[in-house]
Amino acid sequence: MARPRMPLSQLAPSAFTKNKKRNLARGRQLEEVAFPKTNLDVLPDVLLEDELAAAAWASIAPILRESKVMTASDVNLLIVYSQTFADLQRDQRTVALEGRMVTLPTGVEVKHPLLSVIQANRSSILSISTQFGITPASRANVGFEKPPEDVTPSLADI
Repeated sequence: MARPRMPLSQLAPSAFTKNKKRNLARGRQLEEVAFPKTNLDVLPDVLLEDELAAAAWASIAPILRESKVMTASDVNLLIVYSQTFADLQRDQRTVALEGRMVTLPTGVEVKHPLLSVIQANRSSILSISTQFGITPASRANVGFEKPPEDVTPSLADI
């Protein structure tokens, strides 16, 4: 028989007391964690300083609001999505300016180190997009309505 789980409210005070005392002893002040509100119309404070992340939030939040798939726990993931998308854009601009290859002090040319970061960011964005159901393949699984059919005539019809 499994031991019954203890509520987090009972665990939190005792679990964090030791670290709090240790950090205060080092002269650090611990900040209270503020969880974002679930209102997708309000830009979270952590994104206020980053225009690219704020723009990413503003572009995806209306889609997720309409889908009604967001919960309070998903807001943090949307913040990560927005920040990762902003990082991806910045890194792509840097590589566009500096080139895909860089020369080391020894004279050897290697691929730009940011190319690996860009690939990791793309993978993260795709993974989060799939979880939110905003990729074409995952849209049906999350419950989005089908997009309207394309009424553009094909070349055979013209």
